[in-house]
Amino acid sequence: MKRLLTSLTAVMVVIVTALAADLSRYIPSEPPVHRGYNDIDSVKAALASRQLSPVEGLWTIGGNQAVIVIEPATSPADLSQPGITAYRVVLVSSVRKALRPGTVLGYLAPDGHADTFDALIYTSGIGSLLSGTEHYTATLTADGAHLNLSSDKPRLRLTLRHTFKLLLRATVSGSVRPSDGDRQSTEAFTKLYPPPPGRPSRPVYL
Repeated sequence: MKRLLTSLTAVMVVIVTALAADLSRYIPSEPPVHRGYNDIDSVKAALASRQLSPVEGLWTIGGNQAVIVIEPATSPADLSQPGITAYRVVLVSSVRKALRPGTVLGYLAPDGHADTFDALIYTSGIGSLLSGTEHYTATLTADGAHLNLSSDKPRLRLTLRHTFKLLLRATVSGSVRPSDGDRQSTEAFTKLYPPPPGRPSRPVYL
């Protein structure tokens, strides 16, 4: 019985991983822009009205220079294939005005583990335009306070900077540290709401 459960778990991980890999087939080539994200309080109220998974909520980038929300991707504008479990990363506010509030910066798909996701982030583009996604691994820290993006390809770590340059006054440096061989992890997002256990909620002024 134990062997059967282990085999079923392994099969489920393979299936979920395959779905994550196929996510790029169902998202738009250019990021959609959704309405209703101009006011952080209304976004927070929407989050407070339902039960959230650990990855959902408001996150800050670059020391509160930008705020994004991670929420389920349920709109046909996000996914051309219904029934796929995925989250969208949506801009709420930024010190720079290159991108409009409501702009989708990327998508997250479960990869079969509770704390990691396959991340597709829009990184290509000219000027303030974004198009095309690259694959990263998004990892929740044990305390749920940070969401780290990582890649074992130096080129992808550089292309991620293009997206951040559209949001921040200076390119986010983060804390880059080696892990899993050549893979490097950049602490990209810090949880704002709901606050992680043991951390008081603080207002963010942009």
